[in-house]
Amino acid sequence: MTGQELFRKDVIQLGQGAKLGRVDDVWFEEATCQLQGVILYAHPRWMFWKSKERDLLIPWNRIVSIGQDVILVELEEEMLEKDLHQAK
Repeated sequence: MTGQELFRKDVIQLGQGAKLGRVDDVWFEEATCQLQGVILYAHPRWMFWKSKERDLLIPWNRIVSIGQDVILVELEEEMLEKDLHQAK
């Protein structure tokens, strides 16, 4: 799978069946170059002044399945409230 294919997929939370958005970015551990998770931006980066919502960082171990059209994730409510800066 390529990055472009990953970025086209909708992310669905399993517990509620809620669509969280689409993958906008990925993050890697610098020392090992190992994929750590995916990032869903609250708003496009050029709209930074409008956003009071937070980016959603989904750890790789919370991804249950990557299908042809969607990515299924299992997240607790408190994980949905963390932003990118808190998770680093």
